[in-house]
Formats: sequence, C-alpha cells, structure tokens
Amino acid sequence: MAQVSIAGATGYTGIELLRLLVTHPDVEIGTLTAESQAGKNIAEVAPSLAGWIDRTLVKLTPDVAKECDILFLALPHTTSMKHVPALLQGGCRIIDLSADYRLRDAAVYGEWYQTPHLNPEVIKEAVYGLPELHREQIKGAQLVANPGCYPTGAILALAPFMTVDWVNVKSIIVDSKSGVSGAGRTLSQTTQFCEADEAVSAYGLGEHRHTPEIEQELSGLAGKSLTVTFSPHLMPMKRGLLTTAYIDLKKE
Repeated sequence: MAQVSIAGATGYTGIELLRLLVTHPDVEIGTLTAESQAGKNIAEVAPSLAGWIDRTLVKLTPDVAKECDILFLALPHTTSMKHVPALLQGGCRIIDLSADYRLRDAAVYGEWYQTPHLNPEVIKEAVYGLPELHREQIKGAQLVANPGCYPTGAILALAPFMTVDWVNVKSIIVDSKSGVSGAGRTLSQTTQFCEADEAVSAYGLGEHRHTPEIEQELSGLAGKSLTVTFSPHLMPMKRGLLTTAYIDLKKE
C-alpha cells in the first residue's frame, strides 16, 4: 500500500484528487497541506469529505516528502518550483499538477509564465505525465509533470496523426470548451455566477499558456516543429472539457 500525501489539498484540484484517492484500495492518505488553512480539519474546508477522512491540515515543509511514497503537488503555477528541489531530497516520487515542469525549455516557460524558472536543471529530470505517450519513462521517474487539462484533450486527439506524415502541420486548429472549475477555487469576476451563467466566452486567444505545451508534445511526435491555433472557451458548467481538433490532411 502506498502512502500518498497532497500539498495544496484545499483547492479544487486537491479536493478532487483526495476524493479519488480516499477510496483507492492501494492508497493510504498521509499528510495534507494548505498554507492558509493550516490547523483546520480537511472536512471544514471540503465538507463533501466529512466521514471519509479525518486529517488536520499543516504547512508544507521538506519533511513531508520524507514521510510518504508519493507526493502530489496541487500548488499554483510558479509556486511548485520553489519547493521541488528540497522535496526531491526526501526521496519520494513527486507528481506535480502545476505547469512548472511541463515545458522542457526554461526560456519558453519564462516567456509564457512571465517569470524565470528557478531551477531549470530540474526540468531535465521531469517526465511529461501522459501515460499514453510516456508510460515507460513515467514508471522510472521521480518527478512527473502532470499534463494540463486542455493539452491532454488536444494531444490525445491529434497524436495518432502526428506519427504519420499525413498532416499539414501549419494548419492545426484546437477548439476547446471548459467548465468554470478549471479556473480554480480563487474568487474572480469572470467565474462569478452572474458573469458565467448562460454565457459562453473565448479567452486567452493567442496567449493561452497551454499553447506551448500542446506544441511541444505534438512536435515531438511529428519529428518537426509545429504550431497550433488554440481557442479556449469558458462554458456555464461546473466541470468538464470538450475539444474539437481540425487538421488539413496532405493525402486523400
């Protein structure tokens, strides 16, 4: 049985992850961390978990990595990389749910996330955690970079076409719709009920941070550099994501 801890257990990602793990027959829940909610019981922050788990939230320290087999980081982008080098010293396997280790080029990360990567040398150790593409590498990795939501749908839809020379790589279009929980639990005007209900809106056109992630993985499969036109939309629903990808075939 694996001892699994979660850093950042009180966001939507952390709560959903905990919901899945708490009933897993081969998992024992270890430490749950939350910086602003430390000292509270997880059930106070996530009432849906009451009766399933009784655990007091604590702050994240390097010792957390020494007390578990697997540590999930459900931390904000640009925050995970502040902790990962020290946590790796603990010897556990780390699955980072943020974007901090998804992009293999630190310069590309800095351009899209508007901050220099704090430990570019660690990027080389990370494996992009899409098992359909990197299953064997994931098995032996200490640091796994969990893919983003939009890239998961886009990459899996297009991967079969990238390994054969059928596609005009300059005409790939990815159109995606996401529920509002994808924006996280932090309050914002765009995800308030009166703003999001009965409304559909495009956002991040030409500048969404998942664009280079999609391009990175598809370029690797195609064996050549490519670009995608990515159009994300916010839908008036709690969860879920739908992607439609369009390609121009070179062959009949």
